[in-house]
Amino acid sequence: MMGMIAVQVYAKDIFTHAAPNLSSHFCSVMFASTLLLGSLINGLLLDRFGRKIPLISSSIGTGVCLVALGFFIQTSVAPAWVTALVILFFCFFFMSGAGSVPYVMLAEMFISEVQSVASMILMEWVWLLNFLLVGVFPFMIKFLGVHGVFYSFAMFALLDCLVAIFIVPETKGLTIDQIQKLLLYRPLK
Repeated sequence: MMGMIAVQVYAKDIFTHAAPNLSSHFCSVMFASTLLLGSLINGLLLDRFGRKIPLISSSIGTGVCLVALGFFIQTSVAPAWVTALVILFFCFFFMSGAGSVPYVMLAEMFISEVQSVASMILMEWVWLLNFLLVGVFPFMIKFLGVHGVFYSFAMFALLDCLVAIFIVPETKGLTIDQIQKLLLYRPLK
């Protein structure tokens, strides 16, 4: 709910609005390249730092970028290229943790007897939320303004960070049995 799917679907329009002097096609290519780079770096981060640190740092970086986007679009104090660059940083931070760690953890959290059904249910939920977000995004812009939409996405980034800190367990290097015990007997902090 940090708005990545809406930014992906409406990337051309967002870049046109945020950075009218830059080619929206060039920005879209840079956008896709940044998503790929963030995903690749995520693979390195997970092996080295576990799950929580990339998830927390990604949420913080994403939230900061979203607040900056809202501010820059609202006030027009930054040049267009800065706003476009912040959108790319948003994409990078999102894909380096918040956009991919949940899928890694999804594969780790469920025992094999229920993994396929649980994964299917959770993926259907994610795509239902994505569908709804893409559908309401134009109305959000109409009622909140582009800047207000980015501020609201930043609140979800903060929520994601808090969930990662206080609820999400670290699963790096644990067996499925250890993860199950951790989930069953772990009190909330």
